[in-house]
Amino acid sequence: MKNKILFLLKLIFIIFSLPFLYFLSASLIKETGNLIEFKFYIWGMATFTFFYIFFWNLEVLFKFNKSWVEHILKFLSPFIRITYHILYLPGFVLIFIYKILSLFWKADIFKDSILFFSGFLFFLHFVNSCNILRPREWSIKKFFEYLFSWSLVYFFFILSTILCFLLLLDLFPFIKIFTQAGQSYIHLWKTIYSQLFLF
Repeated sequence: MKNKILFLLKLIFIIFSLPFLYFLSASLIKETGNLIEFKFYIWGMATFTFFYIFFWNLEVLFKFNKSWVEHILKFLSPFIRITYHILYLPGFVLIFIYKILSLFWKADIFKDSILFFSGFLFFLHFVNSCNILRPREWSIKKFFEYLFSWSLVYFFFILSTILCFLLLLDLFPFIKIFTQAGQSYIHLWKTIYSQLFLF
């Protein structure tokens, strides 16, 4: 009974979270798609994709992040299995090193490279997390459980991307992105409600 209730809660979460993830992604692309800095981030993701398809999935970097998180956050041991999937430490360490260096001398010439490697590392982490969470044998129940896990991992991937731009770019429209996504999300459910219950 407990497992059935938990599965039902996961299913409800999926139904309500997927539209928001879509609107959040669309809002991010809308606000940053024309920025040259965003293109460097995308090139980082594309470079990893090229490596992943033709050469190597660089899983060793993901395992390094896993061991790093487990060592640093030992006090969160009950949540470690979740934490290392959603905490992208190498990418943020790279960004913070850049921010510290920029306090002492002009480091703007490296900003594009930092964005490139951030996109590379964040997407590497996202893809390898999805691979590990993917079940070996599929069933309807396992499919929805995987979709639940994927939704969480994808949300933190998008959140990490937004935080990356917030740390590296001046006047990044952080609030506007979430506001637009929230407005579109509310409008969707209002439309569905009016179509189903208002005649």
